[in-house]
Amino acid sequence: MGAVPSSVLVDTGTAQKAAEAAISTKAMATNIAIFLIPIVIVLLVVVINRYRSRETLKRAAEDNELKMLRKLEDEAEAYANAKILDIKKALPALKKQFIAEFMAEKNHLLVTAKVQEQRSRVKARKDSAEQSNTVLTNAIPEIEQEIMECHQLEDNALRLKKTLEGVTTRL
Repeated sequence: MGAVPSSVLVDTGTAQKAAEAAISTKAMATNIAIFLIPIVIVLLVVVINRYRSRETLKRAAEDNELKMLRKLEDEAEAYANAKILDIKKALPALKKQFIAEFMAEKNHLLVTAKVQEQRSRVKARKDSAEQSNTVLTNAIPEIEQEIMECHQLEDNALRLKKTLEGVTTRL
């Protein structure tokens, strides 16, 4: 070995104390490690279990959601099928009602058309009668004039007859 500098030389009492302190520190560190290792293991187990329970809860929630969705789908399908059956049952009655309403509307339109046609005929007759009435009303003064002329002609004819009778009797 070579020469050891004087600054490195330590006194044996101090070295022994330092060695004892190191042993004591190592023993204390071992004791702390022995005490802390189970705590760390327990904490790790708790954290892992909590993670597993969260995952289990997530899966359970997803399973419950799936079950609820399936249940809702089944209920919706049952409701739709019930409505389809209701519609199928109501369809003949609705068809009859539609046909009845259609026939009623058709009859109403036919009656309306006949009434309209009748009104047109009556109006045509009325217009014709009014036209005839107007012609007759306008012809009344002419007819009265002709009647008066006929009376005059008759009077003239009677006078002529009397005159002829008078002439004939004279002859």
